[in-house]
Amino acid sequence: MADASGWARGICRGLYLAARRSGAGPRSPYVRDQLQIQANERIAACGRLLQSGRLRGKPLGVAYGLRGLAFLDRGDIPHAIADFNRAVEYAPDFAPAYQNRGNA
Repeated sequence: MADASGWARGICRGLYLAARRSGAGPRSPYVRDQLQIQANERIAACGRLLQSGRLRGKPLGVAYGLRGLAFLDRGDIPHAIADFNRAVEYAPDFAPAYQNRGNA
């Protein structure tokens, strides 16, 4: 299971970094638009991964947590909370899921 967990962390790290790259300031309309686009891309990528059936246990919970973050970035609080709840269900020791659920 350690291999699957490392694999999920690698995917998560890549999704996170891709969503955060930008050369403009955070208040720029361009950046807001790009963050929305990237959030939608992260939601789609996580959705494909979740539907693949390849993840179990903690990696599955981490994937739900990542999609929850993308929903949160998009301002979709109900979907974010639902995904954070699933993250806690599958990965009860994944502390960021609890924190992010509280932030939502």
